Amino acid sequence: MFAGAGSMEKNFDEEMLVESQNTSENHNNETKSQNISENNEVEQSLDAAEGHRQSPDTEKLLNAVVQNENEAYEQYCLYAHHIGFTVRKEHSGFWPNSKKLKTKDFVCGKAGFKKELKDTITVRFKRADTRTGCPAMIRYFVDLDGNWSVKKFVESHNHPLAEDGDKHLLRSSRKMCDINADILRTMTKSGIRTSDAFRFLANEVGGVENLDCTKRDAYNFIQRERRVQIELGDANSLIQLFTTRQADDPMFAWDFQIDEAGCLVNFLWCDGMSRIDYDCFGDMKQLNHSSGYSELLSV
Repeated sequence: MFAGAGSMEKNFDEEMLVESQNTSENHNNETKSQNISENNEVEQSLDAAEGHRQSPDTEKLLNAVVQNENEAYEQYCLYAHHIGFTVRKEHSGFWPNSKKLKTKDFVCGKAGFKKELKDTITVRFKRADTRTGCPAMIRYFVDLDGNWSVKKFVESHNHPLAEDGDKHLLRSSRKMCDINADILRTMTKSGIRTSDAFRFLANEVGGVENLDCTKRDAYNFIQRERRVQIELGDANSLIQLFTTRQADDPMFAWDFQIDEAGCLVNFLWCDGMSRIDYDCFGDMKQLNHSSGYSELLSV
């Protein structure tokens, strides 16, 4: 009786071992099938792109070697500029239990649709919905060693593409390069208006369509530069300016007020010409109300 029980236990252990081996083999087969399926998807996507490929821009995009996300984005933006559409960054996939990037999608700017606002939310201005659900996109695959390759590429669009004269207005094509930034910075510091500096840049390259930025981009760049200068020391810069003006103009008068924390609150100034105008015309009761001083400003 005990011998029979031992035999049953032995048979049961053998059956469990065989079942475990079969489960392991099935799991390996499923993993291989998944990898084969993904590889087939990649090959089918690229084969479809090659079947419709007619421009060298597509070949350059698919054969380009990229090392990181920025290079991949720049390559697709360069391709998009030649074709005539804007680019938007989309979904990112990561390896399991890791923060390493596995896939990265870049899509057409008209991909998808905007979410409709709830009835309870009111907005003052509502932008027009320009998205059309465009399927154009590119998906990069990143292996564990950090090598980037194209996994999926959809070339077709469901909307008209930008004309050659309008491609410089595409958002993903607009940027402020270092050369243009230095020219704008130097010219505006010399007292030249931003519009005139931008016109000079456009004439140098043969028209605004050959620039990588618009006039609005130039104004925004100069505004950011001035804001940085103010944030780094607005009060000290202002006092230094008034001191310099007073040294050059003995009739220059200025004053300021500070709060309990020592921060600048208000200031006023009046140059020599304004004081002479007041003495000649006398249309103001007090010197402090002369036309030459700035209105009280809160800083």
